[in-house]
Amino acid sequence: KIRMIYNSVNLSFFSKMNIGTENEKISFIEIASLEKRKGQMDLLEAFKFLHMKYDNIRLDFIGIGRDKKLLANYVKKNGLSDSVFFHGFQSDIRPFLFRNSTVFVLPSYDEGLPITILETMSCEIPAISTNIAGIPEVIESGINGFLVSPGNVSQLITYMSFFIDNSGSVRSMGLAGRKKMMGVFDEDKWLEEWKTIL
Repeated sequence: KIRMIYNSVNLSFFSKMNIGTENEKISFIEIASLEKRKGQMDLLEAFKFLHMKYDNIRLDFIGIGRDKKLLANYVKKNGLSDSVFFHGFQSDIRPFLFRNSTVFVLPSYDEGLPITILETMSCEIPAISTNIAGIPEVIESGINGFLVSPGNVSQLITYMSFFIDNSGSVRSMGLAGRKKMMGVFDEDKWLEEWKTIL
């Protein structure tokens, strides 16, 4: 017999706490190691395009890695330093998740089932990520976020634009994401399932 037990998240620790204002910038955030397979350059290319059209957006990277200098040079060269920020490693990511209008973006080329998607969605944050590995089992495209093909910058632009133009969907899709976490990825349920098997 095969029984699937998904990764889990502590829903008490990761929960929604608004600290911003409703008219603040839309904040796109990626939490990952800074390396090619995580798709940061694709995200920057999409953001560069959007930055020419919108002035109410920002992009935050949390993480460290060998591509930091490459990415930082791209930001400087393309005049994005006022809107793109590198925060390095953070032992607690929650302060970056509590703005009212935050969207998690992870355009990876290679993944399993990223814990960061579970953590951010638990905080009522919708997600844009790639349709690879276990990610489609978490993100229901059009319900709690959107799925894109790896390397497809135009799709990233389309779905990032959707959240900019429809800020109310950040809230509604965020709530749907939290509901999904409670139903499938709750750490308490995870513990009970392991107890049953063991």
